[in-house]
Amino acid sequence: MYPVAVNLKNVRSQSALRDWLRDQPSVCAQVIIARAALRTVPLLMLGHQIADWLIFSALPVFRATSICWAARSYSEHDMSDAAFHAARASFPSIDESHYAIVAIQRAIDAAARHESTASRIASKAIGPAVKDSTEAWISLDSDCHWMESQVDVNPKTASRRLNRRPLWTRGVGGFHRDGWIEMSIELQKIDPNYSVWIDWYERRIRGERAAFDIPSDKYRKEDKKILRRIAEATDEDFWGKGHEYVNATLKGWLDEARARVAPPPEPETRNVSAVLSAGGHISASTERVWPTPPQDTGAIAYSVNEQGKLDRLPNSDQVHLRDVPDQRRAYADLREAAAELLGEGQRLGHRLKRALDRFLQSLPDHFENAEAYLVWRDANALRRLHSAHREAAKSIEPDEAKLEPVVAEGLGGLLDLFNNFAFADDALRAKDEARISLQERNSAEAEATAAIPLVGAILANPEIVTSEVLDDIAADAENAELPSNDPYADQFLDQSNRTKRNLFAALISNTWGAVKDANPLLQGLAVNAAYDGIKLATTVVGGIEYAPLLEFISANAPTLQHYVAIAFPNFEHLPSLIENLKLLWAKLRN
Repeated sequence: MYPVAVNLKNVRSQSALRDWLRDQPSVCAQVIIARAALRTVPLLMLGHQIADWLIFSALPVFRATSICWAARSYSEHDMSDAAFHAARASFPSIDESHYAIVAIQRAIDAAARHESTASRIASKAIGPAVKDSTEAWISLDSDCHWMESQVDVNPKTASRRLNRRPLWTRGVGGFHRDGWIEMSIELQKIDPNYSVWIDWYERRIRGERAAFDIPSDKYRKEDKKILRRIAEATDEDFWGKGHEYVNATLKGWLDEARARVAPPPEPETRNVSAVLSAGGHISASTERVWPTPPQDTGAIAYSVNEQGKLDRLPNSDQVHLRDVPDQRRAYADLREAAAELLGEGQRLGHRLKRALDRFLQSLPDHFENAEAYLVWRDANALRRLHSAHREAAKSIEPDEAKLEPVVAEGLGGLLDLFNNFAFADDALRAKDEARISLQERNSAEAEATAAIPLVGAILANPEIVTSEVLDDIAADAENAELPSNDPYADQFLDQSNRTKRNLFAALISNTWGAVKDANPLLQGLAVNAAYDGIKLATTVVGGIEYAPLLEFISANAPTLQHYVAIAFPNFEHLPSLIENLKLLWAKLRN
């Protein structure tokens, strides 16, 4: 089962390589082929019209080599089918006159084969990949010698370890180095977001374990999630949409992953003075001031308004739609189509009519006043209603999800307009592409469940929020009633969680900030402070009365603490902060 020693001396010819590979497990052959394909990538720049082929071929090359590499580095997730399809998609038309193109095509094709055939075709595939390159032969020879040294190691473990070694034995040099420098420059000219793949390839050169640069990614959890996403993506919904879409989406995945695992900001340390006894003795102390969580820019942003209520931030502080002439014309078409459909009146049914009303409200007369998240949220609700209709229409049984044929046709046409509109807008398209992996689903659903009591507490105290916030809560509740297995349920769950996190962040950040501003003695006492003898001066800051929000936090402290433990795991101090606000409110009332 394990690699077999054959008194390997030097693998500097195709026949020597064939003899050695013949007795090796297929998984060992596959990792050696995959590394040979990676070394060939810079040679694709030689003898070609750069702009002509890079635009069409660079992305398929990165797709194929990355999945083949990941399949060997991450063996617990089966990527064999993904590697096979990536290899087939890599070069729709092969230029047989360019040996480097032939080499990488054959190499990635062999690396993607099922294990039963990999060893048999390996030497034939690798031959062109090392042609006329002493450095490539030396590095290949080094890989084979290293693999033979692992004779007592499980082949899958050995192949994974080999993938973590630098790609070149003596460092990349010569025309490989020059080709890669030229290639990376040209890729940046075509699309600045090719930087994600440039970084990926340079990490392979260095032999780094992680595929992407995600600091604080413990046990490579986020890194592996992205590799799975890349492997599971299809031509229809991802790769086939072109390098601009793929690169921007991948960059978005990386940004989100880095944000998820980023440690909270280091606490400030400051000298503070506090009354520590009823006798009025003052002593200086140094306390840590922990930050409250920031709001997610991918959802509605909230704050406290002049009436002391939680409210949406002004329109000017929200994310807006992409403002170009074509999008403005498409926006006008959307409003016209939505208004025309709404004219069907009672034929729509109560639920669809309410969703259409909300969608039109998110499309104000002036394009520049539209908020990206509201437009996407309300369009997504219409998608889910249409999806529920299509599913219900398969049965002859009565179902409230069924729509009249004319209404269903009109809704489908409206959604076609929106889908084209969303594809041309980076913010909307990113939301459309949000997915929750199987590994993330449990935590996403647990967060949504933990938010239910918090939402219930707000509904029981509607005086602390505006009608717009209540409408946001109602929109999420109506969306949650729809089937959880439709194509857009993942996006709804993800965005609903983001919205509730922002609402909570506004509640805690604004309330704690106001309390500190109104009571200078509390500066620095955010966590585990002593409160004996401290008297709150006021709950009014800048003319805004924060007493109702303090009362709400105090009355619902256990609910809030349970929620933050799940929704904000990196902010471990938040339960203590909530408890401190509760204690402060108790002192103020007394």
